[in-house]
Amino acid sequence: MCTMISKTIPIKGSAKESEGWFDINTINISYDHPFKADLGYAINLDIPNQSSDKFSRIILELSPQSASTLIEGLQQVLASGHALDSHSGDSSQKRGLH
Repeated sequence: MCTMISKTIPIKGSAKESEGWFDINTINISYDHPFKADLGYAINLDIPNQSSDKFSRIILELSPQSASTLIEGLQQVLASGHALDSHSGDSSQKRGLH
């Protein structure tokens, strides 16, 4: 049975696919059955390429534990980056990171 647990989040960044880089402004996150990964349920990250006439996307299917590990890693790297910014006097706003 599908969980229907999903969220669309606005983001700012870029992603790379086989044809090159594209701007991203949305990520779709769901907790549901994956299409490919051999998991009962997965955290599915769907990053659509909305800047192209041709529809394409990048999709990640992560085990819930892997998704938690990814979140922890992201938080650690962000904390280190924020600490570096505060020590160097450089703000993330100056570099467009917000």
